[in-house]
Amino acid sequence: MKSYSSISGTSGGEWLPSNAGSYRPNIGEVAAPSPAPAPTPTVAAPRGRRGLFAGIISSALVAGAGGALAGGVTTALTLQGRLPTLAIFSTQPQLTGTPTVSTVAGAPLVSTTTLGVSLDLPTLYRQVAPAVVAIQTSSRGGSGGQGSGFMADERGHVITNNHVVQGATRLTVHLLDGTSVPATVVKTDPANDLAVLRADIPAAKRAAVRLGDSDAVQPGETAIAVGSPFGFEHSITSGIVSAVDRAFGGSRRTGPIPGLIQTDTAINPGNSGGPLFNASGAVIGINSMGASPVNGSVGVGFAIPVNAAKRLLAQLPG
Repeated sequence: MKSYSSISGTSGGEWLPSNAGSYRPNIGEVAAPSPAPAPTPTVAAPRGRRGLFAGIISSALVAGAGGALAGGVTTALTLQGRLPTLAIFSTQPQLTGTPTVSTVAGAPLVSTTTLGVSLDLPTLYRQVAPAVVAIQTSSRGGSGGQGSGFMADERGHVITNNHVVQGATRLTVHLLDGTSVPATVVKTDPANDLAVLRADIPAAKRAAVRLGDSDAVQPGETAIAVGSPFGFEHSITSGIVSAVDRAFGGSRRTGPIPGLIQTDTAINPGNSGGPLFNASGAVIGINSMGASPVNGSVGVGFAIPVNAAKRLLAQLPG
């Protein structure tokens, strides 16, 4: 009989670390997962800088924009009596050079059917993609990273993850049509890994998303992510909501982030800060991290509930 799979996370230090291993894309080459170790009664939380594979069921998060790794993340996974090696990654890769801004125009996308209801993904993509942005960061010393975000209103405010922009000295936002504009951080909520940027987006190119109600999200609903996985800007993936109200990540000072939406939609490094949509095109979450035996998606991703972002936006001056 299969045992129930449970995931719990604790931090050995400040969560959302920076430069916890450099991401260097190598298309066509996928790292093989580590073999599953024998069951272990207890696992000590790691300390100090770690790679993406940091021993039994322990790993550091992938890099933010600047600063230093202050601790590791220990995650326990029980599945059929085994304890596999599990990497926990935030979804922002490190850049090793100047990214190429990619756009999508007229590429055919495949529609899917969810529970017998036709989902027109090409139409949904055309509606929401102009509001999604790629975010390039740089910091003192020349290091940089890339994440995702989305336009939250008509004033040029962009929502993303705090770990995408933390420590950055320069931010650049890339739009779907290839336009690049500078941005600055105007508000942060580290406890919920959220940040609001003000970007100099031309008025004619501001296309705000529609914000949904994350309290109404239920397991089994359609979930669609648009972002920049591994630097491939404005990519779309789809799946379902796997669970709601997960508590995961966080820091010793703030504790785990509550109310997370779990999804099997492919969430990879570079998706950080990008939107998770429902079938009607409303944002229900902000993609933030994932759990995987490799530095990529195996169908266990987590999104910050959009209602937390709505509360943060409400704090901005009118």
